[in-house]
Parts: sequence; C-alpha cells; structure tokens
Amino acid sequence: MVNIYSIEQYEALLNEDPHSKSFAPLADAYRKQKRFDEALNLCKQGLLVHPEFVGGHLSLAKIYYDQNLPKAAEKSFLKAFKYDPQNLLALTHLAQIYLELGRYSESLKFCELVKISSPDHKENQFMIKKLGQLLLQKKNDPPIKAKSQVSLTAMKHMDEDRHLSVIDALISSQSFESAQERIFLAERSMGSFPELTRRQQFLNSQYRLGSHIKISEFTPDSVIHRQKNIDLLKKLLKKVKEKDKSASLEDPAKDWCYNGVEL
Repeated sequence: MVNIYSIEQYEALLNEDPHSKSFAPLADAYRKQKRFDEALNLCKQGLLVHPEFVGGHLSLAKIYYDQNLPKAAEKSFLKAFKYDPQNLLALTHLAQIYLELGRYSESLKFCELVKISSPDHKENQFMIKKLGQLLLQKKNDPPIKAKSQVSLTAMKHMDEDRHLSVIDALISSQSFESAQERIFLAERSMGSFPELTRRQQFLNSQYRLGSHIKISEFTPDSVIHRQKNIDLLKKLLKKVKEKDKSASLEDPAKDWCYNGVEL
C-alpha cells in the first residue's frame, strides 16, 4: 500500500521546487496507486529538466511496464542502463522484457550482466540455465523446408519443451502473471499435457500461499515441499478446532500448544 503522507510530502517538495528530482519517487507512488496518466506526465516533464537522471528513467520504465507496454519500457530501461550500466533494476527488467518478447540472446546478455553485479542472485542463475536451453532448442529446430519431414510427434515435443522452458524461466524470476499467460497460450495452441498441468498447480499454490514467497527453481521437490506445508497448516487448524473448549485460566496457552502435530 502506498503511504499517502509520503505522496503529500513529495508533492509539497515539488511545489516548492518544480525542478527538483522528487518527481521520480512521486511518479513511482502514483504508479503504485495506478494513477498512470499523472505518473507518466510527471516523469516526462521531470526528464526534460533532468535527462540523465537514472531514477527518472527507471520510474518511467516501470510505468510503461505496469501498463503492459514492453517496447516503451525497454526504451526507458535502456536509457537507465546507459547512464548506470550496473543498475540491477534496469538489468533484471531488461532480461525479463527480452525473455517475454522471445529475444533470448539479448535476455541472456543482461542476465550475464546481472551475474557480474550480483553473482548470488538465485533467480538469475536459474534464468540463465533456462535461457541456455531455449537457445539450444532454437538452434536445433529443423529448417522451415525440412519441417515437413519431421514427425508430428517430434514437433509436438519440441513445442512442449519450448513452452515449458519459457514458463520455468518466468517462474524463476517470480513473474507469475506472465507465466500464467504463457500457460494459457500453450493450452490454446497445444491443449493440456501433464507437465503443463504440474506448472499450473504450482502457480495455484503460489497464489494460495502468497506470491511474495521466493523460489529458486521449479522442481517436483519444491511442489512436494509446499504441499507438505499446506498439509501441516491443515493439521494445525484441525488441532485448534479439536482443542478443549473449556480453556484453563491457569494456563491459557495450553489450549494453543502444538502437541501431537508432527513438525
């Protein structure tokens, strides 16, 4: 949730000095409230005064990105990258945008730059792995003229693998909405298949538990682990419901103990 008082503070600062750089955080606050037109106008005016201000370009890029305008977002993130080549926010978003646009080589390039700036970035490590698989699949795709000679079954498996690799890369970067859109696309073009269903179930678990949960890799083990957590919560809830209704005033905490529940 956006802090309304902070918005008022930034508005006051900007009214006091219309040429200040406070336009960037104010535009970002407007964006979080989905006041996109106000945020967009504010950024454009501010960048006329501060054309090399990285924070301004980042704010503008995020406004475009939130409105599903990847080309415009790409342009602004590239400007931020130009003035600050090690800016992690610009690097990760550019890698994400190029992945969504199917420009895997460019996405990998920015993932490698993220790796230099943040070598322990788990999501980026997994994204690099998946992008490598996507590029290899693209390289091994049969030429257009030769496709008629490839069996329909083989083509179907290649398409399945391509969709799954993109979905896994999106999940690894916690872009759950984009991953969901890709699943819908795969279902429309190919119908459902077991591995696609498994990823849909995983996304469903993320929505239930909260998409803020960090993940490093999409594996069967991760799904099993989350299912165990869900089962544990169900056990705890059952234990609470079955607790003695006559609470002990001497030891009220006794009613809420977890005895009998295997952690």
